[in-house]
Amino acid sequence: MKNWTCKTEFPLKHSASASLAGNLPWDPTKDESIHHDTRIAWPAIELPKELQKYKSKTGQPFFLNHVTGRQRCKDACMRLGMGIGALLGVWFMSLCMDKRSLSLLGFTLDGAFFVDSIIGLAVGITIVSFMFGVELLAGWVVFLQFFEVFDPSENFWLCIFWDVVFHLNVAINEELPVRGWLLYNLAEAGAVYLDLSAIAAFLFAMVLESVLFVVMHLPSPGGTRPLSMLNIFVGGMAGGLNVLLTGGRLGFALGWHFGWNISMGNVFGRSTSGIPISATFVSVVPHPRKEQLHGGVFGPEGGVISPAAYFLGIILLALIYGLPDFGSQNLLVHDWPLLDALSDSAIARCHEFEGQDLAITAWSWAKLEVRNPQLMGALCGSILAAIEDLGPQNVANTLWAWAAIRYREAPALSSMAALAVRRVGEFISQELANCVWAFAKLHFRDEALLKAASVEAIRRMEESSEDFDAMCVASISWAFATLGYWDGKLLEVIGAAVEKRVWRCKTQELSNLAWAFATLTVRNQTSVLNVIAAAACQRINEFELQHITNTT
Repeated sequence: MKNWTCKTEFPLKHSASASLAGNLPWDPTKDESIHHDTRIAWPAIELPKELQKYKSKTGQPFFLNHVTGRQRCKDACMRLGMGIGALLGVWFMSLCMDKRSLSLLGFTLDGAFFVDSIIGLAVGITIVSFMFGVELLAGWVVFLQFFEVFDPSENFWLCIFWDVVFHLNVAINEELPVRGWLLYNLAEAGAVYLDLSAIAAFLFAMVLESVLFVVMHLPSPGGTRPLSMLNIFVGGMAGGLNVLLTGGRLGFALGWHFGWNISMGNVFGRSTSGIPISATFVSVVPHPRKEQLHGGVFGPEGGVISPAAYFLGIILLALIYGLPDFGSQNLLVHDWPLLDALSDSAIARCHEFEGQDLAITAWSWAKLEVRNPQLMGALCGSILAAIEDLGPQNVANTLWAWAAIRYREAPALSSMAALAVRRVGEFISQELANCVWAFAKLHFRDEALLKAASVEAIRRMEESSEDFDAMCVASISWAFATLGYWDGKLLEVIGAAVEKRVWRCKTQELSNLAWAFATLTVRNQTSVLNVIAAAACQRINEFELQHITNTT
């Protein structure tokens, strides 16, 4: 197989093919505008016997859009330009019109952003794999072969590379303007000009951006079919929930979008909103008589299983990130000019702050559910410079704030852990539990801290300390289980404390306790598990979905 690179010629005058496609020399030619290249002989291997009779039919009897890798190279370059244009356009509008940075739209490009992106990628691939499995088992598509490139003269991996470039930029080109800039501004407009509540404003914004998402997909082959439009609308709503449930961050949404597209088109060989492909890891044939089920030329997004995949994705999203406080007024609706002014002032003057000022500032932004990496970075530097001046409450509040907005800087966490170890006896019980909870939430394991916190927690529970209440017991149990810290004495003491306090636990605390004991495989604590089960049974109607899942 030959290697090739993308070569684009710019004629000095109109050619016949160029004039058919447009009036300018740089307009795409007729060949470049196609979604399916009929010159490609497909399939290259013999079809299953029951499908051979359809091969001679005119048109696209198997609904798949195949083009050459050279064409996908050109498409990828075009999408790269569109992605850069979207990035610059949103940056300009945010800076000049909204007076805010891209990071305040959730495009933070920090460590948490990329972790969210990886999680979103995994979820996107998972739900598309679910769709493919259903279609394959139901006989809607038929497997042909692995590692197929449609033009035999082309290199498989180069074809895949250009599709990766293409879909990365599709995700940026659609998520940043639509689920970033537009969603934020529509939500704010609904709150300010229509006097909607925070949740109503956000739902209002989700509906409008989903309608736009449908309009964006209408030119695609099969995009005007009613089921295709309905599914794309549902996908737009799911995209809005991606932003809401991740606290206004775009990393997960970008990962989901890329994972969905690349796995549907280039892993499982289906059309993605009618987008053509030049190579796929798994080659399949959609059954010609089951177009209404598998979505036809538009792909699975035009089929009947797509809503179930979106629903599965939202369940996974909620299990990973939890549900937001729907009564909160912080659902992406903020006075951004005020917050930007406060942020700029705090960054410029944070070196003047005392320890308590630094902790309160970090805590306040976390309570607003606003990720501001620049501000947090400046606060973090000042906190480390004045770390010995921090009181126990300042330490606990700062760690809680970092955990709440997923601000994870390993050197800073190590310094805070060392300080917490030295002052572990000074914390009230809630502060101690919050510290350990924060490290667990950030998945940062510090052995010295865990040991010191374990010894201190044992001492207080054995002394029946009144301030070590049910919430503290549940939080510290969840934290140790999350970090995989096994301490037989601690579990024994926690078990005794649970039996005394379980009836005062809230549903989330019961859920956390059940999950913690199950995670640490504490089978010998039968009496404790029975007590938790009894309390959960009495209050099962109060449990939210995530609580039921964790308890199970």
